Amino acid sequence: MNTEEKKIAVIGIGGVGGYIAGMLAKAYPHVTMVARGARAESIRKNGLVLHSDYKGEIVARPERVALVREMGQQDYIFICVKNYSLEDVCESIRDMVTEDTVIIPVMNGVDPGENIRRLVGKGTVVDSLIYTVAFSNADFSVSQQDTFTWLCIGIKDADERQQEKVAEVAEILKGADIDYKDQGDIEVEIWRKYILNCAFNVMTAFYDNTIGELRSDPVKAQQYETLVWEAASVGR
Repeated sequence: MNTEEKKIAVIGIGGVGGYIAGMLAKAYPHVTMVARGARAESIRKNGLVLHSDYKGEIVARPERVALVREMGQQDYIFICVKNYSLEDVCESIRDMVTEDTVIIPVMNGVDPGENIRRLVGKGTVVDSLIYTVAFSNADFSVSQQDTFTWLCIGIKDADERQQEKVAEVAEILKGADIDYKDQGDIEVEIWRKYILNCAFNVMTAFYDNTIGELRSDPVKAQQYETLVWEAASVGR
């Protein structure tokens, strides 16, 4: 596969999407960042500025910055939006997706991939999840903290063609120096991350603590563990 010729779009240039878009645009010539308003103007003028503890200071200049309805057909589409925006995104991209298009949702929750398959009805959806600490700044730059960021990718019960698409995504990520794991049972990993978030998001917000601070306090650590098991029970 000649990755240099592939058209890649990233929809949602926040913390997660900004990290992925910055790494992809640094490595590949045909990257479209889907953004609007002041963020789009900032990227056109200054490039996407990524402050990464893990990968260093990066200024990535995409081939195009466009609205989602203007991005055109793409070989790979990374969707990095909030869940409440997903239906509108799927409606906007449906006519741009071919049977060969690969869509990679990098989102929270357990069912973005399932929803995209239902709403778009074409192409191949490669499920994924990400472990990172990343956020967008007021000047539209993106910060990634700590010494890790990695994706887990896969398709549950994938057939041969789907396995080939997962391998293509792995090659794209590898070429962009984005750490990843090709995980066979992706559904388990998605639930594992979701259950972690159910406890992590509540506890860190309620106490305004980092995960390290929570773990160092025996009472808070026990509360955290209780929430994890509660979320797992609800999931079952």
